[in-house]
Amino acid sequence: MLPAKTPFPNILKNHRFLFLGTSSLTFGLVILLLKSWIIEVLTASVIVLQPNNALEGFWRKTPVDLPTNVYFFNWTNPEAIHDFKIKPQFEEVGPYKFKQKLEKVNIVWNDNNTVTYNQMRTFSYDNEEENGDLSDMITSINAVTLACAHYIQNWNYFLKRGASMVFSAVYPTVDTTRSANQLLLEGYDDIIVDIAKMLPFIASEIPRFDKFGWLFILNGTSAFEGAINMDDGEMGNFEIRQWNYESKLTQFTGSCAELGRSSAGELYPHTIKREYIEVFIPQFCRNLRFDYVGNVTVDGISGYKFAIGAGVLDNGTLIPENKCYCAGKCIPSGVFNISSCRYGLPTYGSLPHFYGADQYYLENVEGLQPREDKHQSYIILEPTTGAPIEAALRIQLNMYLHPIDSIMVYEDVPELYFPLLWVETSASLPHYMKILLKIYLISPQIMLGASLALTLLGLYMLLFIAYKPFFVSFYKHLHRKKRNQPVKSEEVPLRCDVEIAFANCAIENDEWEKPLVNKFTLR
Repeated sequence: MLPAKTPFPNILKNHRFLFLGTSSLTFGLVILLLKSWIIEVLTASVIVLQPNNALEGFWRKTPVDLPTNVYFFNWTNPEAIHDFKIKPQFEEVGPYKFKQKLEKVNIVWNDNNTVTYNQMRTFSYDNEEENGDLSDMITSINAVTLACAHYIQNWNYFLKRGASMVFSAVYPTVDTTRSANQLLLEGYDDIIVDIAKMLPFIASEIPRFDKFGWLFILNGTSAFEGAINMDDGEMGNFEIRQWNYESKLTQFTGSCAELGRSSAGELYPHTIKREYIEVFIPQFCRNLRFDYVGNVTVDGISGYKFAIGAGVLDNGTLIPENKCYCAGKCIPSGVFNISSCRYGLPTYGSLPHFYGADQYYLENVEGLQPREDKHQSYIILEPTTGAPIEAALRIQLNMYLHPIDSIMVYEDVPELYFPLLWVETSASLPHYMKILLKIYLISPQIMLGASLALTLLGLYMLLFIAYKPFFVSFYKHLHRKKRNQPVKSEEVPLRCDVEIAFANCAIENDEWEKPLVNKFTLR
C-alpha cells in the first residue's frame, strides 16, 4: 500500500509562486512610478567627468579626428593698393583639408568638483580626401610686417624711421606671396621674426616662434590656448570657472569680462533650453553666443539648433550691452576685436565672407559672397542629455589695414579690414555613439514596457494562486466532458477504388500485387 501524499510540496510550491508574483508586481510598480527619477539618476551618473570613466576617455582625447578646412582669400590686385578708387579684389582658394586631433594634457582633478587642463591641437594634411594643392601660391597682406608696424605705431619718430628702413629694404610692398603650405602648416622663415628672437627685451609679452604659419604656431603646443578650469558635471553642468587661473577675462571690462555660463564647446548641461548657449573660444579670449533657431532632426535624433546671429558679434551698435567688447575702438557690427587677446596686434574675427556683418565691410572689398548654408556657425544638441550631435564652427581672420605715420610702406594705404582666410571645423557624433544615444532615448519606452510586463505577470501569478481551486475544477470538468464524448467512425475513400482504377487510373504493374480495399474505419 502506497503512503499518503504529503501536502508540503504543494505548500512550498504555492509559496514560491506567491513570492515570485509579489516580487514581479512590486518591481513593475516601482519601475512604473519611479521611471523618470531612475533615468535622471542614470544620466547624472554617466554624464560626469571622473578619472578613467567612459566619458573622460572621450573627453581626454577625441575618438575621431576633426575635419578642418582652410580657405584663403587670394588678393588679385595688390599693385592697386595705393589707388583709393580701386577696391581690393579677392578670390576664394581652397579648401585645404586637415585632420585635427584634440587632446587634454596637464589634467588636474580638484576637490571642488572641477578639473583643470590644457588643450593640445595637432594638425595633419588629409591625404584621404580630395584636397587642395599645398603648392598653390597665395598672395595676401604681409601679416608679420603689418603686425609689427601696428605694434610700434606709438614709438617716437626716430625709432619708427629706423624700423621703416628695415621694412622698406626687406619688404618694399605691403603684400607677400607664399605657398599654401608655408602659410599654414610648414611655416616660413621671416627676417622680422628672426630679429624679434634676437631682441627679447622688445615686445617681451609676444611669444617667439622659429617660423611663422597660421597652423604652424598652433600645431602640437598646449600653451597657446592657456589653462582652463571647468565643472566636472557632478552638479549637471560643465561651466568654465577660470581661464589662466583668472575668474574674469582681463582683456575686457564690465559684463564682457564675465565667463558666465560658457562651455568649452564639447560638454553641455544635461538639460538644454530653447534660449541660447555660450561657448568660450580661448583663441579669441571671449565667449561666443549661439542663439536657438529651431528644432532639427539628424539621423533620426531630434535636437535643438543654435547659431551665431547678427547681434552676437555686435560691438554696441545694435546691442548697447556689447559695447564693452569694443576694446578701445567700436566698429560696425559683425566683426569682433581680438587685438587685446593677441598682444595688441591688429587682428579681428568675423564669420566667413563677413556673413551677417554690416555692409560697411563688403563695400570696401570685392569678391566676397556671404551665404548662410556655407558660412553660418551652428551647434545641434540633444535636449535631454546635452550631447552634441553635430556642429560647425566657421571663423574668418582679418587684419586691420590702416595708414601708419613714419612707416613708408604703410603711410599711403586705405583703411579697411583685410580678409586673410577662414577656417571651418566640423564635428559629428560617431555612428556607434548615435546608436547608443538612440537606445538611451527610447529607454523610457523600454522601461514602461518592462514595468507593464512585470506588473501583469505578477497579477496573473497572484490571481492564479488565489483562484487555483476554481482553475483546477474547471480543468477537470473540461477533461471529463471530453472523455465522455462518443467516438464517431468515419469512412474515408481511397484515392482510387478498383472500378475507377480499371477505367481511369494508370497503375503500375508492381502495384497490382498490393491488396486493394475500398474503405477503412478510423477510431
